[in-house]
Amino acid sequence: MDAASGAAEQCASDTPTASSDEGSALLAHTMRLERITTGNWKEGAVEQTMPSIKGGNAVAGESLTAELAQMAKVLSAKDLEAVLQVGRERKSQHMQPKKPKPTDPEEQPFLPDLDPSKETELPESPDAEEEIHILSKFIIVPIAGVFFLVYNVSTLMEKWEITAIPESAVVIVFGCLLGLFMKTYTSLEIFENHEAWAKLNTAMLNFILLPIIIFASGWGLRQHDFYSQLPYILLFAVVGTAVSTCVVAALMHASGLCVMWRTAFVYASLISATDPVATLTTYAKLKVHPLLNIMVFGESTINDAVAIVLFKIFNSNELMGDPSKGESLPFGAKLLGNITWGIVRTFIGSLIFGAFLGCVYTIIARGADMRQNKKGQILVIFASCYLTYALAESFHLSGIIAETFCSLVMGVYMRPHLSNEGCVLTTFFMKQISTLADTAVFLVVGVSVVQLTPHGWKLGLWISLFCLIARFVSTFPIAYMVNGLKAARGLAAGQVKEDWNLLEFRHIFMMWHGGLRGGIALALAWEMGEWVDIVEGQPEYRHALQTATFLIILAFLIIFGGSTSTCLKFFQIPCGETYPEDFLSKTEYSGTGVGFFGKLNDNFLAPILMGKGDEKEEGDAAINPDGDAEEELGKSMALHKFCMQ
Repeated sequence: MDAASGAAEQCASDTPTASSDEGSALLAHTMRLERITTGNWKEGAVEQTMPSIKGGNAVAGESLTAELAQMAKVLSAKDLEAVLQVGRERKSQHMQPKKPKPTDPEEQPFLPDLDPSKETELPESPDAEEEIHILSKFIIVPIAGVFFLVYNVSTLMEKWEITAIPESAVVIVFGCLLGLFMKTYTSLEIFENHEAWAKLNTAMLNFILLPIIIFASGWGLRQHDFYSQLPYILLFAVVGTAVSTCVVAALMHASGLCVMWRTAFVYASLISATDPVATLTTYAKLKVHPLLNIMVFGESTINDAVAIVLFKIFNSNELMGDPSKGESLPFGAKLLGNITWGIVRTFIGSLIFGAFLGCVYTIIARGADMRQNKKGQILVIFASCYLTYALAESFHLSGIIAETFCSLVMGVYMRPHLSNEGCVLTTFFMKQISTLADTAVFLVVGVSVVQLTPHGWKLGLWISLFCLIARFVSTFPIAYMVNGLKAARGLAAGQVKEDWNLLEFRHIFMMWHGGLRGGIALALAWEMGEWVDIVEGQPEYRHALQTATFLIILAFLIIFGGSTSTCLKFFQIPCGETYPEDFLSKTEYSGTGVGFFGKLNDNFLAPILMGKGDEKEEGDAAINPDGDAEEELGKSMALHKFCMQ
């Protein structure tokens, strides 16, 4: 206001006829004109800002006209021009935009501008403490309480020999109650935002829970029996998954559940990923015959990798075309080329990358002489599983596939570099952490029930039926093909029929029965792109498919997981016996494949990773990977001394 006052006083002094009253009037008119032109009004001690709407502009225009008319009556033309000039300058200063703050970090000042007139306000401690209390009360306590209850109920179920209800189903029930409680009483916005919920759970599953689950399954594998059945496992996992994906996609498209083939294939690929956690848990407790156990376990392990590859290909806008940009699905040679390139890049690349990291970890363990640091063995192996997963994802590969083959390599070549105690405790630790992660996965499934939609229930019921049909088509024909290959091999080797290890009808039925879905399908369902809603023309169709995935996981777990022990008893499948690790491999081999890998192992891998000569040292003979970790833990006579070091 000083400039306006000075200009007004100067105008008054330059006008000889202006009296003191006229000078005061000029100053008042100048100040009022400034307030009108800038939009700032001050009546006494109260300052009001004119609203930036059309009504406010109209009021300002009328006030300005009235003020100018009044000044024209009392001021000369020269004085009036001076006042208008002051008003123009003030308005120009007021309308000038503020200088934007630099966004480039290099342009930012090293130290922020400090205004000594402003006091630094510290956050009030009561608010921070209150947030901690709320977090503890409504988040940590309920989740920790659910885990506490789940493991106590699991102990009672094992004590009372309750096998009709899977433990994972109990976890899901507790998860449903936890989800309803948290959604009702915590008022967390994430329960109302489907996208935020999907991103949170995808990150938690992919980077916290799945790495340890995948690694533990490969580390504790029956190595000799697994590799003896590997060609047949690959038939079920690769060909079977492809057949299952095509059948589900065809049924979804033919039934009208989805309009576009791309949507049908992307969902069919993710729902074809089997995860028979409840089935394998029952197999382990009952000590099922190794042939059935290794076929179900091996298929589910490799099957996940194939399903992930197919999903990533069909979910990629780069390979399939971006519908938001008007790009359509390529057909013919281009589509086949994209699928082939996706398989080579994702599957083969992830396999080589994971096996390479497993070799690197083993060489480091050999050079560091891991047997001298028993406690460090566990921590190094535990850290390596998360490192492998994160490195693979950072290079746009599949962390799950890389983790699978890294753990297989480490399970074979790193064990000789561990001590007896370290190997036993590492296996025990990995199995327990994996069990905890499995529980967390099913807890997430239960909590996610609060996100279900009615449309998703309808989809889930139909797709459940399609999955059963596809599972039948992809299991029984391939099983009889496998038996033909086994018979041909046995006849060529001159073996008796009992040594062929044929899959009987009861084995094939249990393989079909064990096609449960779990964490992999759930994680992939949350990764479906927004293109699904665009091509289907339904804003919530992607969310409906995610709901269908929850329903399929729940239904299959309760129905098939709960009836596993009943079916085993009905078909009189041998249980309760302890079998050596080479029970299958001592009478069965795979011919050329095993010969090639045998030469590769003898001439290249074993000398580099294990050293020359007989390297079957402490850790390699310390534990049967198929044995119960608690039993093996009890057999270690030096474990107490090891733990007290």
